Amino acid sequence: MMKILLSLLCLILLIEACVPMPESEEKTYSYLRAEGILGEVESIKFTFYACDSVGHPVELQINVWCKLDENGNVVESSTYDGAGQKIGVEKTIFFPNGLPQSKIEYANGKKTRQVKTTLDESGNLNRSEIYDGQGKLLSFMDYPDPQNEYGQTTTLRVFNADSTLKFAELARYDQHRLLGYTQKNSTGQEIFSYRCTYQSKGEIATETSVEYREGKPTKTVKTHQITTYDPQGNWTSKIISGESGKIQVKRAFTYRGT
Repeated sequence: MMKILLSLLCLILLIEACVPMPESEEKTYSYLRAEGILGEVESIKFTFYACDSVGHPVELQINVWCKLDENGNVVESSTYDGAGQKIGVEKTIFFPNGLPQSKIEYANGKKTRQVKTTLDESGNLNRSEIYDGQGKLLSFMDYPDPQNEYGQTTTLRVFNADSTLKFAELARYDQHRLLGYTQKNSTGQEIFSYRCTYQSKGEIATETSVEYREGKPTKTVKTHQITTYDPQGNWTSKIISGESGKIQVKRAFTYRGT
């Protein structure tokens, strides 16, 4: 369950790294803009509850506190378990154009992973390297095509540390909204696919993923039901339903100047 809940936080940060920003910079990318979040947000608290069959929360699973910079990017997030114990921290440094440069993950006060990203001369994502807590290279990614106007990657390739291709990914967007993506292994076989639909207000309605293991597909479908919004127009509570049960996700926003 914990892995499922943490994977839902995939709405935070993708990649990162370590060269000076090119002088010619035109765009400033923002997590808030990419996620369609309205207002000048200073911090966001995510709370995840396990629910009963009708969607009533019955058990607190995790809390995640996210601190944002003035550009609207998450610079630090702290994760707490249901007992209130801190179980993880992520700290991210961004290039001046808002793309992630370096992300470090900690567990129990110890570094567990670091991602470093470089940009090309045009300020586009070039390469990301993933290291373990001891500084050993685990894998790296490159980006055959530039990110879109929201800073989201449309194509990427993931390589093992020995430079063998692990998989390639192709994503499709409607403005900032992810429509889906596919992953293919080094022989060109599809190993994973994901697609989603949206509600009239632009929030996710359904998610469908298919994972292929030994050529056999396993399909997973999740539905999202938003129950409340705040005065800014951002959703603050929703129920995610799937085969493994229901989860309630709450978001509490702190806006700058309030």
